[in-house]
Amino acid sequence: MRHLPLVIIFNGLFGYAYYAEPATLPTIKPPTAGDSTVNGNATPDATPITIYDTSYPAHTALGKGTSIDRSGNFAVAVSPKLINGHRLMAVDNKGRSSQIVVVSPPSSAVAGPAK
Repeated sequence: MRHLPLVIIFNGLFGYAYYAEPATLPTIKPPTAGDSTVNGNATPDATPITIYDTSYPAHTALGKGTSIDRSGNFAVAVSPKLINGHRLMAVDNKGRSSQIVVVSPPSSAVAGPAK
């Protein structure tokens, strides 16, 4: 069973209550250095989704996606390619932002030294 928050609004002495769907923030799937696409999930009506690099004081827009499937999945082409250690954030059309995600090194760079 799903529980929704109860919102009560008062109008003078009278009030009424209704159930409100909680806001859903965009999410980013773990990115890898060298990727040219950022994948994630957001509400289907949240386009466009803009991907920002937040590694510097001035956040840099890397790409903007205008399509999200019915399940909320999106793929945004970014330029330049992702850099290891940089921090990314997705922002939807309502200004809701994802948690910051750090770009991981490519899998070949994660492997230990050859023996």
